[in-house]
Amino acid sequence: MEGKAVAGVDGSESSRGVVYVSRVPPNFGPAPLRALLAKHADVLRVFLQEHDEAKGTGSRRAASRMKKQARRASFKHGWVEFTRKKDAKRVALLLNNTPMGGKRRGRYHDDLWNIKYLPGFTWSDLVDDMIQERKRKAQRVKFEIDQAAKERDFYLSRLDQAKAIESMQQRRAARATSEGEYAKRSARTEREPEQRPGRTFDHKQVDRDEALERSQVDLSLLQKLFS
Repeated sequence: MEGKAVAGVDGSESSRGVVYVSRVPPNFGPAPLRALLAKHADVLRVFLQEHDEAKGTGSRRAASRMKKQARRASFKHGWVEFTRKKDAKRVALLLNNTPMGGKRRGRYHDDLWNIKYLPGFTWSDLVDDMIQERKRKAQRVKFEIDQAAKERDFYLSRLDQAKAIESMQQRRAARATSEGEYAKRSARTEREPEQRPGRTFDHKQVDRDEALERSQVDLSLLQKLFS
């Protein structure tokens, strides 16, 4: 806020008057505004509110265009405090909807004043409004941050659930594959007959026994023939 005390003026805020300037021409700041209004009455303080920067929504080109327009416009509206209420009321009635004037070839010469007297409004009210607006803005920012945090936590929880479900499905698939292989082995074993071990004989021992018996038979036969 810009302003300075004026000599010989009552310091009581209740005796001062405030006007509202609803439109500020592009590249028009507090200094030229004070200079133009000071021609009509004593100005105590001037406050111009800057344009809000373009929010990060929409396309980048649109956001860039809005930022450029905001820089060119500089300020969107403002308030001016006069040392006396009657001066503030008189200036508002005199200048509203009239050319701003100044130098004939000046940039703001043909712009029209949009100015209104605010009865019962003090500079402290403006300060309180600005404080409340900052609080509301801080609350909006906090709300947006909280919402973003909730969305992030929800996304992470869903991601963890998806990972858990995928892991469970993989375990089930692995168990099903293992059970299927076991069932196949069992079925193949049932189809193949059990091979029992048979009796084995020592063929060499059998041949010797038969030869011995034959030799005994031949010997007895010879004895009978030559006896």
